[in-house]
Amino acid sequence: MNTYVELIQTLSNSDYDILFEASYPYLKENTKDWDIPSEGNTPDTVWTKEEVKADFKQSIDSHMNTDYYNILIRDSVTNEVRAFHQGPVDDGTLHSHNGLFAFDSEGSRSWVHQFSNSEWATALYAPLGILRQVHSPRSPNFVAFALALNCTLVEPLSGESNEVVYRSAWGWDDYVEPSHMVTRHFNLIAI
Repeated sequence: MNTYVELIQTLSNSDYDILFEASYPYLKENTKDWDIPSEGNTPDTVWTKEEVKADFKQSIDSHMNTDYYNILIRDSVTNEVRAFHQGPVDDGTLHSHNGLFAFDSEGSRSWVHQFSNSEWATALYAPLGILRQVHSPRSPNFVAFALALNCTLVEPLSGESNEVVYRSAWGWDDYVEPSHMVTRHFNLIAI
């Protein structure tokens, strides 16, 4: 699939609707914050889909500022939205905090596997000054996604921050690993 990226200052409701609908099952299934009662609900109720949608949109909108890169990926033939990434960029590394992925025109997300292709990912992101990417997954589904894209688990040594990150399969050839990090390589085996 041919794609292009654009930096945006606002995520339109129509693009957000497409991205949210495709991502909702993964968001809801694996995010504990939405399993607690929402404001005004009784203790035995959980967030509705509309509440989750509004809360996630508010989170995205609250980071639409100059400290964050707000990246929309579109199909270059149809101009349809394919993905949204949001996070700060430090020394060429995008720290992806929020991400949503839409289906392609055939109802598949297999196009996302292109992110494991170094040449494709570099060509997509280099014009924005992004040389590599790290993800801080908050759900088992996102961990599986990161591993399927040949991402590498990077975790701090004991005594450091508890944040675990997965780094992209591309852009790390000339990167010098900080001494306080441990890198673990995994092979994903599908049976």
